[in-house]
Amino acid sequence: MRNTKLSLLIVAAGLAATLLAAVANAAVMQGDVRSGSTALRGAIVTAQSDVSKVETSVYTDEKGRFSITVPHGRYSVKARYPGMSGGPVSIDLGADSPKVNKVHFALTRGSDPLLATPSSAWLAQLPDGVMRRKFIVICGTCHEISHTRIYKEGKVRDQEHWELAIAMMKAMDVYSLIPPELDTTEYARWLASNLSEQKIAAMKPGTGATGPLLKHAVITEYALPKANELPHDLALGPDKRVWVTGFWNSEMLALDPASGVVRQYPVPAKPGEPAQTRALQLDRNGRFWIVLGGSKSVLHFDPATGQYQ
Repeated sequence: MRNTKLSLLIVAAGLAATLLAAVANAAVMQGDVRSGSTALRGAIVTAQSDVSKVETSVYTDEKGRFSITVPHGRYSVKARYPGMSGGPVSIDLGADSPKVNKVHFALTRGSDPLLATPSSAWLAQLPDGVMRRKFIVICGTCHEISHTRIYKEGKVRDQEHWELAIAMMKAMDVYSLIPPELDTTEYARWLASNLSEQKIAAMKPGTGATGPLLKHAVITEYALPKANELPHDLALGPDKRVWVTGFWNSEMLALDPASGVVRQYPVPAKPGEPAQTRALQLDRNGRFWIVLGGSKSVLHFDPATGQYQ
């Protein structure tokens, strides 16, 4: 998904709390996020370890306050809010650092707030109904609906450019994910009409995320070993590692959430025929069954031995 940095996200307050409970003398960062005198609720504050590159993110509360608990080390910390950003700042949270370290962000609006507009805001421009639901399922399950999708060469896509984009995706659709009855012209006209320059100009600046559960949410993000990886499915293995199918590089990946270490298990494949690891299912014996899209076959994998069958 997405850009040159591909990562596996685990979003679970309970899991994060369990992992950090095992970290002796963890450091705490606390502070607030503001724009001028306004506290920003729902801003995302992220601390990335300089060594492991593991990222830990939290949301700010109604007063713009946040608190992040991480293992000792040096971190790059930044704050984000729709249309705004601040940082990164470098903070040394070594063993001799204070128990609580204060960090404050004063965010400024970017030159083009639309660049940071989330997918939800773009999708909100599309009228609810069958076409919108199909668009989300067919396109949104693989692609982020973002500024880079809506714009082409600095301009809003018109019907012609949407037709070219849909035709290109149909030509690449070797797995027949796009229904054959999908009318390219009809969808291109619909997208160009609802994502026109006039309607985009009327979009209001986004706001931060809200909700009672967000104050407990901790997002831990782990960078994968290969920047061009495309993680497809994941499952928690019997060894408590998170197992991921790496589509582009035809491999299984095993993540240890406690350390952030990722081990790679290349899938056997014929020369010139990539395996393209896709669906993943753990059976009652603690072994995985893997669907290979490239060779259109099923493979058996034992996480205890690291062997394929």
